[in-house]
Amino acid sequence: LYVRHHPDAAVAQVRHALELDPLNTARSAEVEWALYQARRYTEVAQQHAVTWSLDAEIARTLRDSPLGHAYRELGRYEESIAEFRALQQRVGGDAARAGIALTYARMGRVEEALRIARELEAQPEPVSPLLLARLYANVGDADRAFVSFKGPVQPAQGQEEDRPNNGGQRDQHAQPEAPQPVVQH
Repeated sequence: LYVRHHPDAAVAQVRHALELDPLNTARSAEVEWALYQARRYTEVAQQHAVTWSLDAEIARTLRDSPLGHAYRELGRYEESIAEFRALQQRVGGDAARAGIALTYARMGRVEEALRIARELEAQPEPVSPLLLARLYANVGDADRAFVSFKGPVQPAQGQEEDRPNNGGQRDQHAQPEAPQPVVQH
């Protein structure tokens, strides 16, 4: 729901789901994300504590940190960077590095943010085009942000794509493509 511009309804819905399964660590993390998307940043830290209290072992495996993003939005930059560095130590991944870069960009440390963006772009593993676009947009490079969306990210040379390949055959269970509208000028 928060994607559809109803953030408070989304928070209520996810909180209700957590009430139905109060020991579900993943559901608690979803509440954190809903609060972040609703721009209720101070509440994210409270929910983060709940998430970790439920099961710290599972919480350690979460791949991104709404708390780090919330700290950035509150202007608590050092805490944001510390949270993303802790995330990087726990699970690695692009989200932690991107979180640091986004915080650097907000702090005006554009060169450091760009260095991380270039490192992500140069790594052999594919990187989300949205992630790169966010990074470049946040350092004020709109041209690079739009270029990031030019096409699907291709696997690095010599690496196989993770998705199954049907040998070019269409999935027999897939829905037929909708006809394209005819546009007359």
